[in-house]
Formats: sequence, C-alpha cells, structure tokens
Amino acid sequence: MEKRHKEKKNLFFLRFYLISALVIAVAFILFGIMILVMITMHWWNEKMDMLNVNSVSISADYVNAVYKERDTMSTLLLGNDIRTISEATEADYFICDMDGKVLVCREFLETGGRVCQQHANMNISTDLVERAKKEKFSSFTSIDENIRDSFIVAMPIVYNGTVVAEMFAVEDAVKGLLPYVGSMCKLIFFALIITLLIAYIIIYFYSRRITKPIGDMIEATSHYAKGDFSYHVNAEGSSPEMVSMAEAMNKMVDELAIDDKAKKSFVANVSHELKTPMTTIGGFVDGILDGTIPKEKEDEYLRTVSNEVKRLSRLVVAMLNLSKIESGEISIKPTRYNVSSQIVEVLLSMEQRIDEKKISVEGLENMGDLKIYADRDLLHQVIYNLLDNAVKFTPENGTIYFFGKYENDATTVTVRNSGQGVSDEEISRIFERFYKVDQSRSFDVKGVGLGLYIVKTIINMHDGVIKASSKQGEYTEFKFTIPDYKS
Repeated sequence: MEKRHKEKKNLFFLRFYLISALVIAVAFILFGIMILVMITMHWWNEKMDMLNVNSVSISADYVNAVYKERDTMSTLLLGNDIRTISEATEADYFICDMDGKVLVCREFLETGGRVCQQHANMNISTDLVERAKKEKFSSFTSIDENIRDSFIVAMPIVYNGTVVAEMFAVEDAVKGLLPYVGSMCKLIFFALIITLLIAYIIIYFYSRRITKPIGDMIEATSHYAKGDFSYHVNAEGSSPEMVSMAEAMNKMVDELAIDDKAKKSFVANVSHELKTPMTTIGGFVDGILDGTIPKEKEDEYLRTVSNEVKRLSRLVVAMLNLSKIESGEISIKPTRYNVSSQIVEVLLSMEQRIDEKKISVEGLENMGDLKIYADRDLLHQVIYNLLDNAVKFTPENGTIYFFGKYENDATTVTVRNSGQGVSDEEISRIFERFYKVDQSRSFDVKGVGLGLYIVKTIINMHDGVIKASSKQGEYTEFKFTIPDYKS
C-alpha cells in the first residue's frame, strides 16, 4: 500500500514537472523567435536607411559633377567615391540612364571613364527602371535575371525639375541577411539551451518542494478513507512552502522588473533623443526631394540638416554615457551664449507642426538677447523637449508664451502653453521617469514618458531648478532657473 501511495506522489510530481517544463520550453522558444524577428526587422530597417542615405549622397555628387561643375575629372572621381562607399557598406552602387544602361559604377576611375564589364552587361529589369523614373523606393527582388534576390534602393536623379538619371543601390541578400540571421539563430539557440537546462534544474527541486505537501494530502485521504483519523497532514510543510514560493516569486519578479526597466529605460532614452534630429533631417530632406522647399531656400535648410547631423553624432555619444550622466560621472561643459537664439532655432525645426495647428508664439520679442551659462547641447535637449511638449498639448489656434529674465546671477526661462492643463496630482508626478499624464486625455499616444525626466536630469546637472504649474482649462507652465556658476 505504501508503495502505491509513493507511486501516486511520484506520478503527480512527474506530471507537474513535465507540464511546467513544457510551458517554459514553449515560452522560451516563442521568445527566441520573437527576438529573432525583431532583430531581423531592425537589421532590415538599418540596411535600408544606410542604402538610402548613401544613394542620396551619390545622387547629389553626380548632379554636381555632371550638370553643375561639368568637369570630367569630377565625374571620374565620382566613381572612386562610389567604390569607397561600396567597399565600406558591402553594397553595389551605380547610376543608370533612363533606359537602364549603367553610366557610372565603382570601377569608373580605374577604367578611365567607362563602366566595368559586369555593369556594362547588366540587364536591369524594365519594371525597376520605369519605377525608378517616378519615385524613390526600396524592394527585395532581383535586379536582373542573372542576379539572385537582393536588397534594392532606387531613386530618380533630378536636375532642374527633370529626371536625368537613376540611382541604384544593391546588396546581395545571401551575403547580408542570411549570415546575420544564421549567427543570431546560433546565438539564440545556445542561449535557450543553457537557460532551459538551468531552468529545468531549478524547476526539478522546486517541484519537489511544491508537490510534497500535496502528496501528503493525497496520502492522508487514503488513511481517512479507511477510517484512520490518527494520520495528520504536516501543516508546517504546506503553509511555509507556499509562503516561501511567494517570496521567491516576488523576489524573482522584482529582479526581472529592475532588469527589464533598465533595458527599456536605455532603449526609450536612445529613441527619444535620436528621433529629434532624425525627424528634422528627414523632413527637410524629403521637402527638398519632393520640391516642397523652394530651390532658393535649399541651402538654408541643408545647413540646418548639416547642423542636425553633427548634433546627432554628439547625441549618440551622449546617450551611450546616459548612465554616467545620471550618476554624476560626466561633467557638463558650460559656456555663456544667447538662449533666445537657441529657442528660435528649435522653434524653426518645429515650424511645420506649429503652422499645422495654427499656434501663436508670443513673448520672444520681449526676451531680447538673454544670456545663459550652460552646456549648449544639453540645454538644447531641455528646450526641445519643453517645446515639443508645448506644441503637442497646445490645441489648434492656441498660444505658446515665452518669458525670460536674468537676475541674481541666474537665468530663468518660462514656457507656457494654453490648453486643458493637468491636475495637481499629475503635476506633482510629471517629472517622474516613464510617467505620462492621464492616458484617456493625453495627446501623447506615442510618447514614453521620458522627455520631462530628461529635462529635470539636465537641469539638476546645472545645479538649477525646474518647476511645473498648471491651471486646468487654461494653461500648463514650465519654469527653469540656471545659476551662472556651479557651486
């Protein structure tokens, strides 16, 4: 009889263990597949962006060399530039005429102004040629019948409003994506195997502990069925077990939450910081390409794009050191400059959004040349985040007000926007990391609640203070003060 009871207890343990192991295995496999898909999609987007940016650059160089400078040497050197970019990105860049015949390739300089044999014999798909005359596009297909499927970016090259040539960027999918996916699969596979082995060992011992009191209950019922009421279930083995399991689970969840929060914090901060210059760059470049921006203003907007690219480079470095900034390991580099001009620069980058909502901007004319002693790049993020927040939450035909003053060796800047405002409870938490105003009323459906947290962090680095106030139904106001010198 005892052997039979022992077999029942072991069978219960085995079922519990196998079900737990199966659930965890399926979850880990699905997790691995999701990670692989996300990594592959990220790789695809990065690759397409890189091919697109390089294609735009080469197209501009081609127009300058062939139609503006009209210099043979410049055209030959263009081939050398294409070779350099091709080797650096492991992609093939070339320029075709309107019939799909290659005009310039990476071998152009070496062949003395002729395309290489490979490109001379290339028979580009008629569909791709016709499509490239009309629009810029990205695709995964074969550029001609002798070349396997590749990642392709194509765009028309326009001069004086006329399509004069076509730009193609091609990367072999087998050489690019498949090795990358293969290496990721191996990495994820080995990580899953190791993690599963560790998890199974832990599950085994915990399953023993969890099923023991239940097994005692099963054995107890057999005694009760026979009328033996002298057998008592060990209560100590039951309740403390569940308490211990709950404590272990809570501890594990807390540790996982901290780790997940740290990862999300880094990704969210990077996304939030990098989207600022990328949005500006993309908008101005698209405006130039589609003709929205007049030709006479292209240089002005290109200078803005150039400045944003340089700032983007600085932001990448800054975001990689975000943890050091928060811990105070990185010191700021303050200089005295005109913060009013900086506000105007940020407003210009948001000009389209402001015009679309017909927002009025007031108070700048009263600020004059307001000087501030701060790190220019870091404070640019503060101003951008505050204005982005103001534009986002200002209703149509609303107003954004600016106030600025210098007194007691400190500079104070105030940004106020009309709108529905926020409650006192929300205003007290508005600078918390990941906190977002009431989701049911918020216009910020895509935000991650980091903008104002970053603002407060940077202001604190300057030994400054920032305050938020609001009157519901009327306005929301942010006021920061930065002293001339850190104490």
